[in-house]
Amino acid sequence: MIKKLTDKDSILDVLMSCSSSLFNQKLNNKSFLSDLAKKFYNNAHVIKICYDNDLVGFSAYYCNDLKAQNAFLSMIVILKKYQSMGAGSALLDYTIEDCKNAGMKNLILEVDKKNETAIEFYLKKRFIFVNKETENSLFMSLSIN
Repeated sequence: MIKKLTDKDSILDVLMSCSSSLFNQKLNNKSFLSDLAKKFYNNAHVIKICYDNDLVGFSAYYCNDLKAQNAFLSMIVILKKYQSMGAGSALLDYTIEDCKNAGMKNLILEVDKKNETAIEFYLKKRFIFVNKETENSLFMSLSIN
């Protein structure tokens, strides 16, 4: 079951519940996650996926660049015990459809260069690398129109 989260407390609860599965564990602290929940609540779409009423993971993304029609995938996090079971694909598919419905043409993301599992996942989902990177991250894009 996939459900949109519409209040800040629910978003924070999901972030806290999934924090141990974040790739970058430097982000796993209550202060940062509280600020992130506020930011997501004010500007992003957040969806969670559950199986038998147990939280499996979530996705957070922005559909607010109406001029360039670029959506931005902030994060997909799947709890470790549910990884490689299709939940990430289900969240990404829902995210793409929601972004299309919002009039977006591309879905862009930033991924840690060391996160080989995520990079492999996005490549399998037809994302391509774009000519932008930082010291620690790569950028990828998917045409969704």
